[in-house]
Amino acid sequence: MDVYIRELDLEQSDYENMIRLLTDKENLDRVKTAFGEHLNTKVLISSFLIKNFNEYFGILRTDHLYQTASSVASSLRFGGVVVNEEYNAFFAAFTEWRSIDIREMRREIVEATENLHQMVVDEPRDDAEEQWNQGVAINVRIMDTTDSLLKKYGESPPSF
Repeated sequence: MDVYIRELDLEQSDYENMIRLLTDKENLDRVKTAFGEHLNTKVLISSFLIKNFNEYFGILRTDHLYQTASSVASSLRFGGVVVNEEYNAFFAAFTEWRSIDIREMRREIVEATENLHQMVVDEPRDDAEEQWNQGVAINVRIMDTTDSLLKKYGESPPSF
């Protein structure tokens, strides 16, 4: 598990690789075995994502979320022990940020969907306009699916 934690800590440039690391079931199971009874494993390791890719999410280093994520990540990396108060502070900041982020993404999807509806050609005159409308319809379905998933995620916040 120490190698996995070190990899999470050191991955600061390749977002795709970080996501791969965060979703590695075998390593997640190891972390869960070590901390799972007391802490939410996925929230716990998300501290590395927030710490290392804060700019990707528009999180400033002075933000409480960043500060608590860094504290938890550092404790995992250099001590392997996370103090309850430290985790509780990160958990609260993370779940609040997650909720706001999901709400904002859903708002953006609604706006984008409205814009797509305005792009439909009311009375298509040729195949190109028909294909255009089909493309718009496909994108609206993608937006609707994404919104449904975000709604589902928003309704099921991480458990403590």
